[in-house]
Amino acid sequence: MLAKHLSLGQSGEELAASYLRKKKYKILDRNWECKFGELDLVCRHKKIIVFVEVKTRSASGMVHPCEALPELKQKRLLKAASLYLSRNDLWDQRCRFDLICVIVEKNSADIEHVQNAFEFIYTMGSSHSSWQPW
Repeated sequence: MLAKHLSLGQSGEELAASYLRKKKYKILDRNWECKFGELDLVCRHKKIIVFVEVKTRSASGMVHPCEALPELKQKRLLKAASLYLSRNDLWDQRCRFDLICVIVEKNSADIEHVQNAFEFIYTMGSSHSSWQPW
């Protein structure tokens, strides 16, 4: 049996994937893992690769899920996304990082979709070169 927080997280990811499909996103990968961490959802929307981090909390939670993406986590996601692009020969594709916040109540869920939740230059600092050639 899964721990309650894992079950909540998995149900949040299911809700997020369903929400994105309704918005015409194509799910390319789910829970893609590498040495830098995990990418919750990798999608294509129009001609853009979208890396989606899903944060799920119960309605009684003290912290809003959109507040749960610290800079260290952003850096790990950027490294994982870079590796994903390299391994899948997608380096020349435009991409972005979205955040989906899911707040679950007893019989309902509220979904907030933040497009372009963070960008490389703000997370890694201006001394780094552009992480994609476009």
